[in-house]
Amino acid sequence: MKGVKIFILFSILFLSYNFALSQNIYKLRAKYYCYKTYNYYYGWSEWSDWEYVNILIVIDTFDERITIYAKETNHLDIYDYDIKYEYDKTVLYFWCIDNDGIRCRVRFVLYKDKDEYNQIYIDYAFFIIAYSIKPMFN
Repeated sequence: MKGVKIFILFSILFLSYNFALSQNIYKLRAKYYCYKTYNYYYGWSEWSDWEYVNILIVIDTFDERITIYAKETNHLDIYDYDIKYEYDKTVLYFWCIDNDGIRCRVRFVLYKDKDEYNQIYIDYAFFIIAYSIKPMFN
């Protein structure tokens, strides 16, 4: 009987630990993207037209990593973060290092009443990529 109690206790602890870990992973689906580039002589270009994509974006807060599953998988390792609250939106800032060791800033712009307008911006020194995102629910 004591063995059964220990097994049940261990099972509950194991399941609750796995459940807690699963809460650290957030999945988003990017449906559209656009970009702009920087030219030393002319400054920033205009935003490109929005183009349809179907890209999975996974945020793993436990491993401090953002993974973008586009044509090439891009892992962004987070080294710092900040959050700003504004009247109609919340902006989450993540400073990251990508696969090539290049620093970038990732901005999650989350509108309070407009889920269809939530966006992710990946800011590099000479270009910016914007994704229109929707959360994925299990």
